[in-house]
Amino acid sequence: MRQAHKKQSNPIASVMEPNPAAPIVESKHVRTWSDLDALTIPDTPMLWDGLLPNKEIALLAGIGGYGKSTLIRQLAIAIACGDRQFLTRSIHAPNRRVIYVSCEDGQNKTTKILKSYGRQSTPGLAFIFASQLSLVEVLGEVSSEMHRSPVDLIVIDSLGNLFNGEQNSNSDAQAFYSEFAWLADQALVLFLHHVRKGDHRSTPDQVNIQGAGAFVQRARAVLMLTGDKHGTERYLHMEKENDVSDTFKYDALVLGFDRDGKRYSSDGDTKPVWEIGRPAEPIEGLELLFQEGEKELPAGVLVSRIMGKYNLKERAAKDRLAKSGLIKIRFGFYGRPGAETPQSAESATVQGVQSVQPKGRNEARKGTKSDTK
Repeated sequence: MRQAHKKQSNPIASVMEPNPAAPIVESKHVRTWSDLDALTIPDTPMLWDGLLPNKEIALLAGIGGYGKSTLIRQLAIAIACGDRQFLTRSIHAPNRRVIYVSCEDGQNKTTKILKSYGRQSTPGLAFIFASQLSLVEVLGEVSSEMHRSPVDLIVIDSLGNLFNGEQNSNSDAQAFYSEFAWLADQALVLFLHHVRKGDHRSTPDQVNIQGAGAFVQRARAVLMLTGDKHGTERYLHMEKENDVSDTFKYDALVLGFDRDGKRYSSDGDTKPVWEIGRPAEPIEGLELLFQEGEKELPAGVLVSRIMGKYNLKERAAKDRLAKSGLIKIRFGFYGRPGAETPQSAESATVQGVQSVQPKGRNEARKGTKSDTK
């Protein structure tokens, strides 16, 4: 005997079918424009003003060797030491506690680096040396430290060392981040990550960050550190901010990098993000920077005039001057285009004299030897 086919219930249909007898229940997921207009939304609490929120997940991306670890290690030290500011931006870290998971630098190297700063040590900065640890072991160590006392910042240096999934898989990236969700409810979890090779010379863009898009999409804030790897200037900006702060979204914080001391400094200057990675536009009418009778000018005067004429900040004006094509006639001085200065005339005279000097003693000897053969 054929069994009657049992009709399967459709959960979606059961929800969509209206029931006139059912009482109207206000949904906690639905809000009208008027409801929203009545709300007072506070600013996002920040750990580091304009750059990092005090909780959830954040990402700092940059090419290897640019100094990401150096930057965040300095921030960790500032937090643990109770500093009120770091690189001109205020710090709000009530616990003065940082957990730094180091997957690359070992204990000996880290010790040397910390000693080089010359600051008083504090137990508020705890390092977990994780080059030989699995993700599960790292989470266990972090959990143990969290139970000792509350933490303001957890640094994972770097993401690639702990991530074992497929780099371009969004589902793997989301699953990896989910392992840190409970930590992100209590402190900021900051991952250090890389950008794709070959993209570091272009204008910064989140599409250049390595791996799946979910690494960027899931993060509450994404910072990028860029600049000339061999120079002394770096740029830090907010590439993505999910209702965090747009202070440095369009203008990057300019950082000075001491290559010998391996540390950062800043006077608070900024640079438009779109100018990073692009050559400075040539200055037309260079002779107009010189007033009548001026054949040479100090660099400082030219920088001031470029700032006024082209409405640029000091750093941008210095960059324009360096790439302007003006001839530096001596240290700190530039000559007017087309004008002959005493230095240029003297240089031309010296070159002319050298060109008509007789052959040197060695060349004369060579000539003598060839004649005697």
